[in-house]
Amino acid sequence: KEQKKFLEKRTKTEANPEKLEHAIRYKLNKGKRYPAKVSVPIVVGQSTLGYVSTLEEKSALNNLDLIALEHTATVTAVEMGKERIKFETETRLKGDFIDDLITKQFQSTEALLKRASLLGCDLKKGAVVLVVDIDDFDKVIEQNKYNEEDRQRIRREFFNTVKWVVDLEHKSSLVNLKSDSTIVFLTPRENNSEELEADAMKVAQSLQRGLKSRFKDLSFSTGLSSYQNSADKVEQAFNEARVVLDINKRLGKKGATSSFKEIGTYKLLATMLDSNFKELNDFYQDTLASLIDYDKEHDSELVKTLDEFFKNNENINDAAKALFAHRHTVRYRLERIKKLTGLDINVSDDKERLALGLKLSHLLK
Repeated sequence: KEQKKFLEKRTKTEANPEKLEHAIRYKLNKGKRYPAKVSVPIVVGQSTLGYVSTLEEKSALNNLDLIALEHTATVTAVEMGKERIKFETETRLKGDFIDDLITKQFQSTEALLKRASLLGCDLKKGAVVLVVDIDDFDKVIEQNKYNEEDRQRIRREFFNTVKWVVDLEHKSSLVNLKSDSTIVFLTPRENNSEELEADAMKVAQSLQRGLKSRFKDLSFSTGLSSYQNSADKVEQAFNEARVVLDINKRLGKKGATSSFKEIGTYKLLATMLDSNFKELNDFYQDTLASLIDYDKEHDSELVKTLDEFFKNNENINDAAKALFAHRHTVRYRLERIKKLTGLDINVSDDKERLALGLKLSHLLK
């Protein structure tokens, strides 16, 4: 949208472009001090990354001026090309390191630490891992009809924004772009390992603010691991961060920042879904399925009432306020739940089954 506005504005002021071999002259407002502008594109590979421009004042640029402008664009393209190669090389090396870390390809902890050190990250005392995702990125690309060049540009800007914020907030880190996610390894500063999880949450919150400011039409979700205090446990930290993102995605949350410790029993249920899907689905059918079917058939709010009951620490009055209903209505609905499921919220085992069934209903959507 910003690019479209810029092009529309430029079209109004830069009419009738004139081709000058490798440059373009744009006529600006007549009667102004600078009646024209000459631009040469900065081309790296197949992409135009910018322009070198100059304003004409009293006379048009001569051939020597145009050569100087083209030379400047060429030199700039070479330097930008070097930066792109450096970026791509660094990204590949860090990506290979993360792949090997996840798949446990290191022969020893010493080898892992040495390679991490070469990439500027000291993992001797372990790390907290943050994984930052662009919400529904493929959908955004499709809706806006972006091409592959647009996609790669957004990914680079996303990565650069995350790296900039992390470098400001926490120097002891390794940041890498992996597919459409940015992965951050935060390592303890001197004598602050006990505070690393709190520091990581502050970094995640700063990332949300920075990304929201930079990308108006995108939202981002961040998953944080618990602190794993040794190099051989960093792979576990990465998996924890991915689990957090997966759960939030299943729950339909966007723009969320959540830690592994915050997601409670959801993490247990999520990790069991792949290996014990039938058992968990049977449990869901025995607990919540009948309520969901009843709500659909009678346009009632039994599941929502149960959800608010648990969210409000089983306080009927507070649940009633959240539902904009009378407390007697809430009591009636809870009794209705008991008749439909055979589970009584006043019985500890039944209450636990209903709570787990409710969480499963969120994950199985």
